[in-house]
Formats: sequence, C-alpha cells, structure tokens
Amino acid sequence: MRTALALIPLVLLLCAAAPAQAEAPPTDDPWAAKPVCNFGMPYLGRAVLPRQAGMITAILQRVFEPEGVVLRHRAMPYHRAVAEVEQGDIQCTLSIGDAPPRLLRAAHPVFLYDLAAARLTATEWQGPASLADKRVAYLHGFDLAAILKVRLTPQLVYDLSSAFPLLEQGFVAYILGERGLLEAARRDSGLHSHLCVIEPIRTLPTYPVFAPTEAGRAFRDFYDRRMRALAASGDLAEILAQSGLSEGLARRLLQAQ
Repeated sequence: MRTALALIPLVLLLCAAAPAQAEAPPTDDPWAAKPVCNFGMPYLGRAVLPRQAGMITAILQRVFEPEGVVLRHRAMPYHRAVAEVEQGDIQCTLSIGDAPPRLLRAAHPVFLYDLAAARLTATEWQGPASLADKRVAYLHGFDLAAILKVRLTPQLVYDLSSAFPLLEQGFVAYILGERGLLEAARRDSGLHSHLCVIEPIRTLPTYPVFAPTEAGRAFRDFYDRRMRALAASGDLAEILAQSGLSEGLARRLLQAQ
C-alpha cells in the first residue's frame, strides 16, 4: 500500500506532462494502460542488446517496472536519441559524464565506462593525443571523439569484433571502446593477444538523462530513489553478477551509488 501511495504523485505528474501514449495511472484494472518510460539508445555491446536485453536495460527495468512503469527500449542513433529526449518525444537516454545541454542527469550512475584504446603492438601510444589525425574505429553510440576532445577520423562500426580485422590490416590505427568490451571483441575476432595492446584511458561514469519536462524530472527523481534502494537491497549486485560484469567493475559501480 505504501509503494502504491508513493507512486500516485508520479503517475499524476506523468498524466499531466508526458505524451498521451505514455500515460495512464496503474489501477486494479488489468486492461488499464501503464506509464511508459521510453529509453532511446543504439545497441551497445553487452550493455544494450536487442529484444529488451542487456545489462543497462535490465537495471532500468528493475528500477521502473516493479512500481508499475513500463521501460521500453527504442533502438536509434545516439544523436537522434538525445534530440528526441530534448524534445520530450522519448523520456530517457544515456550520457557519459556531464549531461547534454538542457537534459536532466540522474545522480546515480548506471554503468562505469572504462574507456580504452586498442592498438597493434608496433603502433606508438602516448596517450589520447596519439589519436589525433588518425582513423579510429568505435561503436555507433557515444561521440567518443568529442568526449576526448581529439580531432580524428571516425570509423563507426556496429560490432567491435569487426573492427579488429580493420586494425590488423592497417585500415584503422586504433579502436576506442569500453575496456571489457574491447577485450571480449579481440578474443571473438581471433586476433592473437601478443599482436594487440589495450591501453586504459580513463573511467567515465555513465548516467541516464531525462527530458527537460515535469515528467522527465519525475522519472529522474524516481530513478535515483530506486537505484539507492536496489544498491541497498543487494538487487543491483545480483543484476551485475548475472550480466557477467567483472567483480572489480561491479564493486566500483556499487560503491558509486
């Protein structure tokens, strides 16, 4: 009863401020529509997968759905997702570090993005400056070049393992990505580890960001409350363990809550 009462202000706010297809308070009527939080993001390695799967999608579902809010992932290019959240057409996307202008960033990270660069052993590395004026592969998703503030030529790929043959053939000089995803993709590609080095750059907290509307503010506040509860109850640790996330990264993410 306490949970249902706590949800009433959120539901009323969503009904007043969000698009019509996303609102309807939960009731005892099994046919009644539920509020929807539309999460826009391209597929992102093991974190955001097709068919409502992936670690981040699972966390967001555990945040919203037990309280009567449907989490619906919509696959779309990242720049389009940011634009649609800004316009209030969808409710949520992700951001590394600071939120894009006008969007409402959550207080609690949903992931820690260990940014790294893969290179051939013979390729020079002197930190991110080595990427300047080079062709660099990375997944469709976050604008990693803008985050690093390095001028480079992007080679966007949909599967990191497909970037390693490009690296081996010299078509790209480096591959950017989350360190664990790069290591898994290198193994999948068949490139021997002695031919390739993965250089850590820095860890970037990844946050949900919400629409600059009253409904978006309500979703953000609800997310922060629920993430604190999931971390305290052990449910978040369970999700991270089931996702296959390394113990070290899972521990750091839990400590960041």
